[in-house]
Amino acid sequence: MKRTLALLLSIVMLLSLFAACDKKTADEHEGHNHDEPSESLPADENAIAYKDLASSSFDVDAMKTAEGREPDATTEIADGTPLYIYNNVAYLDFTFTQVQYTFSDTRNKISCTISTDDPATTQKDLKDSVTELYGEPSESTTSSDASVYTWRETGSKNYITLMQLNADTVQLAFNFDK
Repeated sequence: MKRTLALLLSIVMLLSLFAACDKKTADEHEGHNHDEPSESLPADENAIAYKDLASSSFDVDAMKTAEGREPDATTEIADGTPLYIYNNVAYLDFTFTQVQYTFSDTRNKISCTISTDDPATTQKDLKDSVTELYGEPSESTTSSDASVYTWRETGSKNYITLMQLNADTVQLAFNFDK
């Protein structure tokens, strides 16, 4: 029951993040950049990647190859975009409770979530692992004062965010803009 509730909350948070990202994109087109992190990755750092997926050009077949299997579930989010779900995925020495893929005309997104009894420690450990790969992130806070860490790829709109979604879930999200 607790896992089902965590899964439902994760999906609701994912949908609200999509809505917030779409609003942010619209604001950027109007010349507003009030939520933009000020730091980006140095030019000599690696391109942002999840497993072997390093650009917005990957597709469902590349996703299946990277995960080594078919999705555990497939559904659609509110606008009809397919959502591909994998459970219990190993990455960066962590086992993510769930990894969700979405592909749209403007962005591919990979959302990795971990349900844990100690989200603060899990977030710190994930931050340390990602920082080893991409350098120091920028840090901001949500309206509820939760820390959000962002790593940006120089010369592109690709970025990674790490945040605590709720009382027992941490999310590491990879965003690949087209």
